[in-house]
Amino acid sequence: MLYPPDIHPGKFSLNVSGVAGFFGGDEAISAIQTIHHYKARRFLGWYNSPGSWNVGKKFGKLAKSRFWNGLFPGSNEEPAKLFELDGKRGPRYVASRSGSILEHTGHLAYLIMEKSKDELGVLVPGDRNVTKLNKVTIIKMQSVFGGALPPGGEPPPQAGEALPQGREALPQGREALLQAGEAPPQGREALLQAGEAPPQGREALLQAGEAPPQGREALLQAGEAPPQGREVIPQAGEAPSQGKEALLQEGGEVPSQGGGEPPSQEGGEPPSQGGEATQQGAQQATGQPSNVELLHDIPPHRGRHALAAILPMAASWITCAICGWIRDWFCFSMILLGIISNGMFSVVIGLACLKLQGVDTAPTAPPGDGMLMDGDNIVLLLGREKEVATITRGKFILEYNDMVRWRSKKEKMKRSVLGDGTRLPESNRDGDAEEGQNNSDLQQSEEPVRDEYAAIGFFSFLLVTQLLAQLLLIPQGTFTGQIMFLISFAVSWLYNLYLSSIDNEYIQERSILKIFHLEKKHMRTYICRTRTTAAVFTCLMLQPPGVYEESEWKALGFKPESIICNFIPNDTPVWITWKKKVLDVITIRRMHKDVDRDTCHNLLQMTSEEKRDFGTNNGNLLEALLGDARAAYDLAMREQRWLTA
Repeated sequence: MLYPPDIHPGKFSLNVSGVAGFFGGDEAISAIQTIHHYKARRFLGWYNSPGSWNVGKKFGKLAKSRFWNGLFPGSNEEPAKLFELDGKRGPRYVASRSGSILEHTGHLAYLIMEKSKDELGVLVPGDRNVTKLNKVTIIKMQSVFGGALPPGGEPPPQAGEALPQGREALPQGREALLQAGEAPPQGREALLQAGEAPPQGREALLQAGEAPPQGREALLQAGEAPPQGREVIPQAGEAPSQGKEALLQEGGEVPSQGGGEPPSQEGGEPPSQGGEATQQGAQQATGQPSNVELLHDIPPHRGRHALAAILPMAASWITCAICGWIRDWFCFSMILLGIISNGMFSVVIGLACLKLQGVDTAPTAPPGDGMLMDGDNIVLLLGREKEVATITRGKFILEYNDMVRWRSKKEKMKRSVLGDGTRLPESNRDGDAEEGQNNSDLQQSEEPVRDEYAAIGFFSFLLVTQLLAQLLLIPQGTFTGQIMFLISFAVSWLYNLYLSSIDNEYIQERSILKIFHLEKKHMRTYICRTRTTAAVFTCLMLQPPGVYEESEWKALGFKPESIICNFIPNDTPVWITWKKKVLDVITIRRMHKDVDRDTCHNLLQMTSEEKRDFGTNNGNLLEALLGDARAAYDLAMREQRWLTA
């Protein structure tokens, strides 16, 4: 019987076991971190990949149990942070209406700021030379989680109209909120009548609470008995004890119609894909924040790297077959083990859906207009509070299915191990819990849970043990088998190097632009020649549109002087005079509907007294600063027409 030829190197022995588990670890980790962005990427890992030790030690921390924590010690990070989908610190945020300041925002704000820095921008014309370039990006936020915005964001109130009537308590606006939540017709009408309490609504509520069970269930499902409804029930003659029992039935949980789930939004999409449930729409009608978690699915992209994956998979299988042909079962088994372990790990680690987790706010909250500030880069966020809060405080999450994820109680995870020398002090926690359950006025909260990923821990352990097997078996193979093993590693390393060149942050930036529909027509960037131009332009863009009385203006909470101080905190006489003139322009714009350009430019001119008092040097400085303000005013007026278009 003829056997295939083999290479006889004499006394030379090639021992690659020392580097087999550590070679190419960083490239392998970087390649896996983008696996959730592409379709079917998890099925393309059937090749003998290097860096198994590094990959197993890093992603084994996701297992999050006492057993796996012993094998993979270290802090237990969330999947999104481990895949670098979260964790970056964003820039400073200043809200123009509420006055709140966030010194540090989240990962999404960081991505938005990085995207704005990459924009080329349009240089703002002006008479002054460039002193310090400031890039200002305007983003007109689009609706993501339901409830379409009118053109230009929020419609301005009419002249002489009170703020609560024009912006919060119009019946049309309340009906629009109910339509966005898609409450059932009965529940919607009953909720409106209970909230406004007309005579007909009081009678209808009494009828809904007495005989027809459908009316009571529809009322509970539509708004969970808002405060107005609770006050109206006793006035209508119903016993308060019955209403309280109905509201606090099953520990505060509201039964739905027919025992089913609340209806989803129009189009058949579930609430997790950008819509709010019926309960959320009813809570919006009463001015209450919704308890429904805002989630938006991010579909994976299509990539051409699927064709490139053929090369490492073919190289691994061919080299494995050659080792079997020359009867080198040691190298054959190690290549096959690498193919199986890396392939199964890719399938399991990729069984997650990438989602955007939003931040819900009260429907009566003012618009979330504000600015992100990172040195000389400013991003203006104009739109609803819900979308703006998602940018500043939202995040990406990875949601694994039940095949990978196992939910366990946090309390059990913190218990001591037998023989560790610790002893818990005696406490009365059980008695306190029983007392809380017997108290019907207290709503019982859910026990804290944590997600464990035992499947990821198992296959991470398989990658780690692959190194130990290589240390023992690869030196026992033939010289040809060791060459085949190295060839499979080299080709797989080149493929991992190609995958690691994919910019993870760039893919996330593109996902955000797609989710919020931030095409070129909704995102503009300008480069201001000076800091003063950027300050005036930002202040005018954040000014609420419309005409307001003095009391209404104060109720808005917009303070232009504080916005200017965030740019220029100087308080010398020249700067004080300049700020006063800029504030005069803002004041006349909020008092009159149509203010021509010449009127505002005249306010931004030096008077004869100011020229005499400031002298030559300070006078020239003030004139230059006022020129910057005039250039910023002209630019802001053009952009205001774009916002309302």
